[in-house]
Amino acid sequence: MGKISPLDMADERRRRTADKTKEAVGKAREFQDFGKRGDRLGSTDWMKGDLQAPDVQWESREKKNIRTDADIYTAAHDTIPALDFLGTGYDALKGNPIGDPETSVDPGYRKPVVRFGWSHDAYGVTNDLSLLQPRGGYVRPFVSCRQSQTAEEVSSMSDYEKQLDVDASVGGGNMFVSFSASTSFRDMAKTFAQSDMKSFFIKTYCFRYEAGLANSPSINWNVTYGLEQSLRDLPTHFDGLMSTSTCQAFVYRSDPQSPECEETGVAKWMNLFNQYGTHVVTNVKLGGKIVHQVFVSKKAVDQLKDKGLSVSAQLSAGVIGFSASAGASTTDKTSERRADESLDKKVVTYVVGGRPPKDPTDPSSIVLWSKTVEDYPMPVQFELQPIRNFLPEQFRKAYDLAAAYYGLVHGMSQSELDQLANKEVVTLSKRLSEGHSLVWGGPPPGRVMCPGDEVIIAGFSLSFNFLDSDTDPNDYHLTICTPGLKLCEGKVASGKSHDDTRIWAVCGKSSMLGLRQFVIESLVGRKEQDKVLELHCPNGMALAWGMKLGIGYGPGGSIYSYVGHCISGKQTCRMRPRPQASRKYTRRFMYGACIEESYPGLRELSGISSVGDVGYVETKTDDDGSVILNCGTDRHILLGWALEAHTRMQATRTHYQNCEGGKQICIMKGSGLDQAPLVGGERKFRDTHALMAWGICVRDTPENPDPAPKAEPIGGPKHPELYIP
Repeated sequence: MGKISPLDMADERRRRTADKTKEAVGKAREFQDFGKRGDRLGSTDWMKGDLQAPDVQWESREKKNIRTDADIYTAAHDTIPALDFLGTGYDALKGNPIGDPETSVDPGYRKPVVRFGWSHDAYGVTNDLSLLQPRGGYVRPFVSCRQSQTAEEVSSMSDYEKQLDVDASVGGGNMFVSFSASTSFRDMAKTFAQSDMKSFFIKTYCFRYEAGLANSPSINWNVTYGLEQSLRDLPTHFDGLMSTSTCQAFVYRSDPQSPECEETGVAKWMNLFNQYGTHVVTNVKLGGKIVHQVFVSKKAVDQLKDKGLSVSAQLSAGVIGFSASAGASTTDKTSERRADESLDKKVVTYVVGGRPPKDPTDPSSIVLWSKTVEDYPMPVQFELQPIRNFLPEQFRKAYDLAAAYYGLVHGMSQSELDQLANKEVVTLSKRLSEGHSLVWGGPPPGRVMCPGDEVIIAGFSLSFNFLDSDTDPNDYHLTICTPGLKLCEGKVASGKSHDDTRIWAVCGKSSMLGLRQFVIESLVGRKEQDKVLELHCPNGMALAWGMKLGIGYGPGGSIYSYVGHCISGKQTCRMRPRPQASRKYTRRFMYGACIEESYPGLRELSGISSVGDVGYVETKTDDDGSVILNCGTDRHILLGWALEAHTRMQATRTHYQNCEGGKQICIMKGSGLDQAPLVGGERKFRDTHALMAWGICVRDTPENPDPAPKAEPIGGPKHPELYIP
């Protein structure tokens, strides 16, 4: 008799362990028995897709003894287990639906937010009359089991984020990179950044129940006593993102209990998020899941591929103990197992819900585990909505700002994440060019909405009035668009009949966490009109772009309007007053966007601005002047706009236009509109205007081998009203 190899001995030990487990389970042998209370055996059909459990026997369900109308709702006296997770707070920055590597439990759950009401009536009992449900919510059975047929490869941070999205839907805009402050997220980031490893996921799901809240803005949910008390001392404003704040994000990060952060109220908002989270669980599927995360060296993966073997199949066979092919022979299975055992791999297993199985890689142990999920369910998949939706109206705008600040303090910056995703450096210009630049003109307050799934990255709104004689320039303010929201809304300025608003917004797939916007304004009619304005980025940050804007409010004030730009990459930008004649009319604004100094591609950007024709309007369009932005040789426009500051802003809304990205030159002609009234049949007054344009240029890069054609000379063919070659 020959010697027994170590591999054969290992096979024998596995066989004996499996036999003992099968004895304990009874007839259950394969994954098709997940969730079944009966003894019926199945075939290998479970490998083909979703697994339903048609023979589940709801032993806890009692027959109803309904004899009168009064009995209809009184029979329900219990609800589903683990309902506590519905309506609870959740920290979408520190949480992770896959789980924590130490505890397997999602670290994002916080204190309850919603206080439910219960009743024995049509609103408080399920439609089948068997269970109690929260008023305004619902509960129901949701029975299904499924196991991954193959291991899913995760080779970048973007792949990892997709894995998280399967289990968690985070609503309310991208105020920060979800889950980026969790240990698992950061560990994955380090793995992709520092090692030559690939990651694979093998997932097993067993669902038992579903619970949710009605998503209706008309429902005013009651909050818990604890949250109610916390709101009593919570500021209705948040100033942490302002350039003048004494509690900048880096200050709070280094000392959360600093007097500056306590005095400004920043600490109170951060404490609210620490206790109750940033979001609320509004839908939850309860049950259990087992996640095997397998780390394999890229070299080993390449070797398997060179042999013509499926990496996913090898890992599935090795980790779970079954062949990815239901019809595979014993020889094939042994070959697969040997190939897998030669892999240099590390396996991390997360078990959520049910009683932890003795061996989470053994199918028979998993079957035993699945039978305990119904009694000990945990959240498997869930949906989140911002906690702002459950707060009184006066706190909601402050929440938007505080949540963005919270992301700056604890989350990964967008540049860090972009560089880790696929190990490809995403420059600032590429990030901005992937979205859209929008302009809007109309009556105040006005609003502009990002297309599709995009959200606001940056932008501003401002109202103009060059007609009303009692216009006070100090009533008008340049307002920043809030990043992460779907829309940018303007504000009502003075309430004058001839006020008109202009909005400029940059949209993208997500907000840029490291980008911070600042506004500096001067006052008219005071000593402040003579001082030099200065916009200063916080330490460690530099200007991505900046704008200097002077607006001469009141009749004839359009001719005192002008625009300038800041130098990208600098930390400071200054704006000096114009000559004496314009000082008493012109309100000065500075708007800038600062970003971390090390952000890739920052030095590629350069600001540009131009003031075209200024003075009386000429009624012939071709004679009414123009404004030109020209980025020059080897550069093209990234973002920009052209504006006609006209006596009658309400009639010239179409003369606020986007400068198309990718082009070298942007030209806009004057409207040729003069509606000044006649006096005694004579034209004693004329409308005035100033044509202005502002933008950001970027160098033509190697990634753009075919740059846009250069513009023809201005004296060439006739141009359309907005000529963009």
